[in-house]
Amino acid sequence: QLVLPVMAAAAGLLLLAMTFILLPILPNRTVDPWGLVNPFETWLLTVMIAAISFAGYIAIKAFGSRHGIVFSGIAGGLASSTAVTVSMAQLAREHPEQRGALVAGALFAGATMVARILTVVGVINSTLLVKLAVPFTVAGAVLAAIGAYLLNRHIEEKGDAGELPPKNP
Repeated sequence: QLVLPVMAAAAGLLLLAMTFILLPILPNRTVDPWGLVNPFETWLLTVMIAAISFAGYIAIKAFGSRHGIVFSGIAGGLASSTAVTVSMAQLAREHPEQRGALVAGALFAGATMVARILTVVGVINSTLLVKLAVPFTVAGAVLAAIGAYLLNRHIEEKGDAGELPPKNP
């Protein structure tokens, strides 16, 4: 029982080192002749994926697989729905029996991203918000509805959401 908290603490320390030691020393400019590779931005995406994986691990341990996946999808969508999708895809590859729930988590992240975009647009340009409100709201609702459907279907097929085995995040 003590192993999991120690693993989580070690993962948290590694995430802090990735963020506050390595990230600041990377150049925040392109380093290739085509202007495509920025080490700072690449590592920042790596840190975001690691942070979302860590938050998902904590959410799954705190709320169980079903609710943890949903919470990590929604919370992760506030930061980066792309990073959540990558993280959920990695978990789905490792745990194919959880694929339905993990796809649902990625869809919830997408729905959250739509709401985040509408909020930002509303703060910056209310005229544009009026034009985007209906299509974006429909898009978010469709993502959330498909996510809920997949999660419920997964639970019906498995009897419950099952448990993701604890792993160092």
